[in-house]
Amino acid sequence: MNVKKLRILICLSFLLLPAVVFAQSAAAMDILLQEESLTFGSSAYLVLVGVGEVADDMSRSDAAEEAGSRIALFDGRSADAPISLGEFSYLLMEAAGRSGGLMYRFFPGPRYAARELAFQGVIQGNAYPNTGLSGERALRIIERFTSQFGEEL
Repeated sequence: MNVKKLRILICLSFLLLPAVVFAQSAAAMDILLQEESLTFGSSAYLVLVGVGEVADDMSRSDAAEEAGSRIALFDGRSADAPISLGEFSYLLMEAAGRSGGLMYRFFPGPRYAARELAFQGVIQGNAYPNTGLSGERALRIIERFTSQFGEEL
């Protein structure tokens, strides 16, 4: 192979690399949107990527381990376990380093995390901490959270 062909091949590989990475991220979002009941691994992936803590090429099981190592409530939790709205809210608040209101500061946990995010307008509709969560609703919550607090992340 001559040098010219090698240079062309290298240039093409650098041009196609962003397309492959974007396609992987889009495929991950498609899978997440199809989840009727969000799993801990998917929520950890969504939150950690959403707040800019990890790269978007991380697997869901690795994201679950990372979240478990950072937040004691989720330590040892299976990536396939379902997650509630309150737990998702708590994961989001802790990953983003948000201090919250008075009750959340004294009693940090899923209950008051969901209430705090509902008060801030991040969670719309019912904010019952023990209800299940779909991938679509979780994505909307992340979108509102990052648009509201994006500069602080």
